[in-house]
Amino acid sequence: MRAEDRHHTTRGLLLPAIAEGLPSDTSPSGRWWVDVGLGDALYDPVPLVQGAYAQGPMRFGMEAVEPEGLGDWRLSHDPSGWFTGVLLVDRPVEMNVFTQRHVTDHTCESLPEWVDVLKSEFDLSFDDVPDEAMAALWTSVRRTHDEWLASRQSA
Repeated sequence: MRAEDRHHTTRGLLLPAIAEGLPSDTSPSGRWWVDVGLGDALYDPVPLVQGAYAQGPMRFGMEAVEPEGLGDWRLSHDPSGWFTGVLLVDRPVEMNVFTQRHVTDHTCESLPEWVDVLKSEFDLSFDDVPDEAMAALWTSVRRTHDEWLASRQSA
């Protein structure tokens, strides 16, 4: 990533949302990181204030990223979670960014297409993963996704 792009990317696992205008004792600025789909992460919004936060059985950390770092904020995940942390670029984006990502994230119809998206969008490499393991993972992902779609349609 070019240095001039480090605060302007929408590339990554998710597009986090920031809520503003909600000041409180824990967030005098009124700015909050709102979980819009991390899965096993936040129960409640976390203030965009450096600190440690307990939610249910999990512990999270919020820290400002150094000027030479990538992004503006880092959410550290509880050690029991499936990821270690998430970087946040603190800038507004248009709704079409979410729409484009949703289309990309939900239209893979084949294993090669899915792997290409994972490589290009998330910088993931699967060079050392056997083809059989990738095929099994793809089958599991598709089955889980199809079950989820079916549950949404019947709800």
